Amino acid sequence: MSQITELRDLVFAAHDKAARRANTSTQVICAAFDSNGGQLLPAIVAGLMTLGGRHGPIVQAYEVLQNGPGDDPIPGWGNSFVKGKPDPIWEEVDSMLVDHYANMWMLIQNITNSLHERGKVVYPNAACYTAAYAIIARIDANMAPGVFLASRLGAWYSMLES
Repeated sequence: MSQITELRDLVFAAHDKAARRANTSTQVICAAFDSNGGQLLPAIVAGLMTLGGRHGPIVQAYEVLQNGPGDDPIPGWGNSFVKGKPDPIWEEVDSMLVDHYANMWMLIQNITNSLHERGKVVYPNAACYTAAYAIIARIDANMAPGVFLASRLGAWYSMLES
């Protein structure tokens, strides 16, 4: 298995776990599914409409990794579920970056350290790691949210069918 394939698989596995949390997109999908007579496609469209602001700012995180951070808040850092430490769901992805994509890992680490120095103890989140994978895999920024969709679809489907 190539390193890029292994990284993709780790990103997908982490997203599968993240999709099973009570996050914004999952909650919206479940609510839309229930209120729309069990139609999957409109529910997924509703969930995708939550991306890009405070939840799932993948394109914005991609831009941060490509162009450097702007003003606070930095898209792709911070987590509603894990405070004050890295999210364990993303530990294997982070380790893969350390071992095989050191330049990307150092960039992420430098941004994280900069935030900590300013008193913001936040760590990379799903948007950051998704954007990092997309950059490494040479996926265009505007297509990067497709990684989010592809990697969470199975979890959402299994949750809705149960």
